[in-house]
Amino acid sequence: MAIQYKKNKNEIIVYIIGELDYDHGEKLYEFIEQNRSLYNNVIINLERVNYINFEGLERLVDIYNIMRDKKFLIEKAQGNIKEILKKIGLLMLLPVGK
Repeated sequence: MAIQYKKNKNEIIVYIIGELDYDHGEKLYEFIEQNRSLYNNVIINLERVNYINFEGLERLVDIYNIMRDKKFLIEKAQGNIKEILKKIGLLMLLPVGK
């Protein structure tokens, strides 16, 4: 997994590339935790995620929980990833855009 990001004054978009599993989820969580105070809006782009497991999903929920005071969005989850989010009920919990 690789983490790339684009930032501006109030927003950071984090692009995840590859797999989102336990190890990569930890790296993502640490990255967001270190940077969340700098931005009002945090967007996680899953467009290039080809695999996600339970631990990766769990870290997305953990990130959502620490971002309660900020605007947080998961965007561009591909068909298989979006289907997993839907099947386990996370589409109703997490803010997921198109």
